[in-house]
Amino acid sequence: ATVFPIAKLKRELSNSRPITLFETAHKALITLLNHHLTSTLKQHNILQTNQFTGLPKQSTFEPIRIVNEIIQDAIDNNNELWILSQDMGKAYDHVNTFQLKNMMDSIKLPQQFTHLILDLFKDRMNQVITAYGKTTAYDVLTGIDQGEVISPVLWCIYYDPLLAEINKQNLKYTVSCNNIQQVPQLNSAVIEQHVPALAFMDDTQWITDKKDKLESMLSIADSFYRLNDIQINKEKSELMMRTKMYKRCYSHTHNNKINLQFGRESISIKAKHPHESTRILGVYFNIENDEQYLISKIKAKIDYLTNLM
Repeated sequence: ATVFPIAKLKRELSNSRPITLFETAHKALITLLNHHLTSTLKQHNILQTNQFTGLPKQSTFEPIRIVNEIIQDAIDNNNELWILSQDMGKAYDHVNTFQLKNMMDSIKLPQQFTHLILDLFKDRMNQVITAYGKTTAYDVLTGIDQGEVISPVLWCIYYDPLLAEINKQNLKYTVSCNNIQQVPQLNSAVIEQHVPALAFMDDTQWITDKKDKLESMLSIADSFYRLNDIQINKEKSELMMRTKMYKRCYSHTHNNKINLQFGRESISIKAKHPHESTRILGVYFNIENDEQYLISKIKAKIDYLTNLM
């Protein structure tokens, strides 16, 4: 196949997004197989529901809305809240096809289908398009291709065991509300929704209400990452936290760094200021749902565009 590196903001070769280009017949066949696979996974609810990509009719809308509602619930009920956004490097490049086969077998995919898909990633040779023509062909030793149609759902299958294990544990942030069933008598039932994590491809948010619960999540995640050779930039993780407020003051000073046990390593991380925003799936959030930062960004963008005219 042929690889076309798309430059990111810094326009450096080390900071690019490589997209693999395939022949039309190859892409048509894999598109057909991908449609059949994703439809089956969706119909039978085989993958975890807190992975929001890879399947039909999924988008960033759901996880963005969930993050917003969780933050608002913590504000309204003065709850403690911890949201850690992890930084994963080159997820597709680190997919171990041996482990991928085990995970495809675990969800009972037909052996013929599994072998056909995995054969796509064996004995591969790629060339890179540059300004001076194509490079010499090189062997691709591991990973799955960024431009392959079926790669997103394969990543979801690969990542699913981690989400399944996290969902089993009692480590979740709980959103609850009263569901009024009869208006005259005001009979109501409490509805609870538990959210431990949100994943959209390689973007994962770990969500809980206690530091020790977050560290338990990170311990499980780290063991999964080490087993499957997934690269995590732990020091680049971003933390939003909200402690209970007493007399309009937080019980934690956000200027201080927090030591978090991330599996075998301890990382020192500074929580975002309550009004400092972090970017999740392209949307800016802060732990107080303060819209002032977003308004200032919009104003700056408008000023920039008007100055160009």
